[in-house]
Amino acid sequence: MNIKTSYFGNLKNIHNGISIALYPPDWYKGFRYYKLAPPKNLFDRIKGISHPDIDLIEDYLSDYKKEVLGKLDPNTVYLELSHYHRCDDFTLLCFEKDDTYCHRKVVAEWLTENGYPCEEFNGTQENK
Repeated sequence: MNIKTSYFGNLKNIHNGISIALYPPDWYKGFRYYKLAPPKNLFDRIKGISHPDIDLIEDYLSDYKKEVLGKLDPNTVYLELSHYHRCDDFTLLCFEKDDTYCHRKVVAEWLTENGYPCEEFNGTQENK
């Protein structure tokens, strides 16, 4: 099992990418797993922030945990993701190059806490 997270800009280095963004880039033609995407009401709260508002972002991530991850079963999520690619190796994708205040980091922590180790991938030539 090799679960990673990364961003769309790194896609050329990634095999088995899965979008967890609400609105993936128009050019992205891969699998989209909307169950892990922030819902529109949450997304709209931080969309267009030109400078980091730490309190706002922390509230957003806290609400994401409750409203999204709190309603999902990690075993089901893992099985659905691995079933799509028919393998245990995949990379969850969203937009932020830096995952410090990104929902994918919360997803990685949630998966790891529930027995599915997941880490950020920033390198090159993964799974090739």
